[in-house]
Order: sequence, then C-alpha cells, then structure tokens
Amino acid sequence: MIANGPLRTVFELGYEPWDAGDGVKVSEVKRFTLDAGHNLHRVESTFTVVGAGEVVVALGLGKHKEVTAVLDRNSGGWLTQWEKYPKATEGDLGTAVLLEAGAFQGFVEDDLNQLALVPIKSGGTLRYALGAGWSLGSEFTTAEKWNVYVAAFAARVRAPVTVTVVATASPRVMFIRGFEGAVVESIRSSDSTFNGVTETEVVQHAGTIILSNVTIAPARRARSLNSVPTPVTP
Repeated sequence: MIANGPLRTVFELGYEPWDAGDGVKVSEVKRFTLDAGHNLHRVESTFTVVGAGEVVVALGLGKHKEVTAVLDRNSGGWLTQWEKYPKATEGDLGTAVLLEAGAFQGFVEDDLNQLALVPIKSGGTLRYALGAGWSLGSEFTTAEKWNVYVAAFAARVRAPVTVTVVATASPRVMFIRGFEGAVVESIRSSDSTFNGVTETEVVQHAGTIILSNVTIAPARRARSLNSVPTPVTP
C-alpha cells in the first residue's frame, strides 16, 4: 500500500515471472491509482521480459454468454462494453479499458474476451485506465452515456491542462499542498514569467512538475558567493 487517503488510494501488485511461450519469461509490477468520485482508474504496469526484446500485451473485457452486450472498439485506443442483464433489478453494466495515446496496436477477440493489443519492451511501462459504471448506481443509464464519459476521460488525460502566467509581482511561483492519500499530479506550466518573487515555494505531496520555458526572477538577487563585499566606511 502506497497511499490510503480519503480521496486517493494507491497500491502495487507484483507478479512473479510466468512462461509466455517460446522460452520467454515475463514478470510485472502493477500500480493502481483509484480516485474518489471517478469510475475509471489509472494503472501503470512495468514489465520485465527475458528471452525476447518485445512482447505484445493484451488488455480486455470479459464476455458473458447470459447477457446482451453492445461493444465499441474505438480507433482512438479504447474499448467499451455495455451489458444488459436479464432482470431489471440487476441493471446494466458499462465497462471500459483506455490506452495511452500512441500505445494501441489493434483489437482481437477469443471465446472469453474482447482484447486490445499493445507492444511493450522489457523495462517499459504501460499506462492505461479501466473501470465500470452501473446503471442503478450512477448517471450511466445507457451505452451512449457511458461512451461519452469514457471519451471525455480520454480527452482529459491525453491533453492535461497547461497554465501560462505572466506576473509582475508574485510572492512565489508555486503553492501546492496535496495530501498523503491524494497527491497532486501532472502539474505543468509553460511560457510563463514570474517577477518579484520573494518567498520560498511550497510543494507538499505533489507528483510530476513540468516547467517549460519558465522564467523566475526574484525581487532581490542573492549575492554571488564569489562577490566581494562593499567596503564599509567608518
């Protein structure tokens, strides 16, 4: 368990090497990040491959013969399924798996699963999201509403918000304070200028911070360690 807060839970599972065929062994470390209030959760799987330079990973959704399923294979790299159960009291269930941009290779299926394929090299990390929505416990009452939710989620994670700021007088550049169980992730700022900075940055429980073409100018420039003090006249 990495974090067990009220807003975010993060944990890892480790899988011992298994036989992938043709003498290839594959092991995996899988990190789950679950955020409160979201129906799709993020997964990061890091693979170690012995005996091959690359393997193809299959992620998918199970088939159930007793229910009617509406399947959407989106060329953008996600797979959704909407299952209608026989009894009205059972409701309908939407499930989805969403791959990161550029990772998707194609779709296949077997008797038990609908699958999305992703190539991965040894040491590589595959990032994706998965989850579900139940018609009797959420706003997802139709396949169309579930697919709209998945598409909107994909748009957010693939195009995170980037902030551009020009400040003539700013006490500090960042005041970011997350929680142990709810780390603030994917902080980005580009083409920004902060002048007149006087205070130390506050960054607590934050993940990746990316600054691109950002200028920070303090209100008072620190004296160089190599500078000579100005003589004091008695």
